[in-house]
This record gives sequence, structure tokens and C-alpha cells, in this order.
Amino acid sequence: NRTSVNHKIRALTNQSTALYIKNFRLEKAAKMLIESNAHITEVYIDNGFNSPQSFNKAFKKKFNCSPSEYRITFFK
Repeated sequence: NRTSVNHKIRALTNQSTALYIKNFRLEKAAKMLIESNAHITEVYIDNGFNSPQSFNKAFKKKFNCSPSEYRITFFK
């Protein structure tokens, strides 16, 4: 059930389920920014963010730079 899953995720990751999912999505977005030429709009939509503002804010909080700065820094 939901409570069991939440307790298990917290035990394994020391994060709430919502934070775990958000971090997972941000990691996937960061990978997409580096490995593809997809527009940032595609990246945030493909990773379940509802607006560019919420995506940019969460991305900047996690990686200390904007998605476009991240792409410029790490794109190979």
C-alpha cells in the first residue's frame, strides 16, 4: 500500500517519496540536456514538470545553475 511504499523509500533513500521522484526527474533531465539536442521545453515536459518556471527553479536549486548553463558546461 501507499504507506508501506513511502516508508520503504524513506528507509532506502532518506528522502520523501515526492522528493525522490523530483530528484529522479531532475537527474533524467540533466542527462537529456547533455546527451541530446532536445529543446529545454521538450526536456521539462518529458520529465513531468508542468511549467518552465518550476523546472528552472528546481533545476537551479539542485545543480546550482540553469538548464541552459548546465548544457553549455557539460555538453560533449
